[in-house]
This record gives sequence, C-alpha cells and structure tokens, in this order.
Amino acid sequence: MRRLLLTAVAAVLVVGAALAQDAEVTVAGNKKLKGTIQEESPAGIKIKVGQEVLDLPALSIRQVTYKVKDVTAIDYRYPFGQEELARRPGTRPAERATRLENALKGFKNLDAQVLAVPAAHRYVQFKIAEALAMQAQDDSSKLGAAIAALSAYRKDFPTGWEVAPALKLLAKLQEEKGDSAGALETSMGRSLNSYHLF
Repeated sequence: MRRLLLTAVAAVLVVGAALAQDAEVTVAGNKKLKGTIQEESPAGIKIKVGQEVLDLPALSIRQVTYKVKDVTAIDYRYPFGQEELARRPGTRPAERATRLENALKGFKNLDAQVLAVPAAHRYVQFKIAEALAMQAQDDSSKLGAAIAALSAYRKDFPTGWEVAPALKLLAKLQEEKGDSAGALETSMGRSLNSYHLF
C-alpha cells in the first residue's frame, strides 16, 4: 500500500514538473520576467516569478524564451534577433528582406531542435507564420503563403497563448488581400469571442 502511495505521489510530481516550464517572458514595454510558466491558454500566460503568480494577457506578450535542453541561448535567440533587426524603423527594404529571410530560416532550424518541448515547438511554429506575414506585408505576392501558415497555426494550436496574436494578424492579412468576409469571420467569429480579444 505504501509503495502504491509513493508511486502515485511521484507520478503527480512528474506531471506537475512536465506542466511547469522555466522561461523568460518579455511583455509590452520590453519588461523581462524570469520564472516558471504555470499555465498557457488563449487568454495568456500565468508565470510564477519568485512567490508571485502573474497573469500576462496574450496580446501583451512580445517574446518567450523557453528553456530547452541541448539548445544554446545563442541558437535560440538568433532568429529573434534577426526579426528584431527587421522590425527596426528606418531599416532599408533590402536589409529588411534579408533579415526576415534569416529569421525564417533560423526559426525553421530552431523548430527541429525544440520538438521535445511542446510549448516551445508551438511558439516557434507561430514565429514562422509571423515571419511569413511580415514578408507578405512587404511583398503582396506572399500574402497567400502567410495566410495559409496562420490558418494552419489556428487549426493546429487552438489552445496556445499565441492564437490571439495569430488571429489578429490573420484578420489583418485577410483584409489586405480583400477578403473582408474572412477577416470578419476571423476577428468576430466564435473563436475570438471566446478569448475576449477585441
């Protein structure tokens, strides 16, 4: 009986450890919070920083650096750095295009390294779709690919915190493409109403 009880307690501890994820979250205003993610949902992230648990709304989150075994900080951060350089005001179009291509390749390489951590994989998939969307904003011939990537993300990862910014970006691109009905469905449909995004 005692052995059964100890096994059950150990199983609970293992499941709890699997759900908790050490990370650094950057929110609006470039404030960085290091802690342990307790929960992720379309509403946002609950993160324990010290003894305090903070609720971070999805649309306030700018970046998440998940701790992934065997992935160096440099490898993890490289595509994010390229994306940040592409976003800087005044970046020349040719440099922006190169930075976005570097970011996209970097996110795809990173995705192969983070598959064992579902939250990190989900997030990198969002970053791939977001990089494609940024390219489409500069080159309208890429709108279809970006919309397809965001639509696939929406279908494949409906419970992640990234779904809120993904749907907001998807609606914007659909509108730019002239698909007003699709944009309206995305921004006002059942999925968004349940997240209270707009």
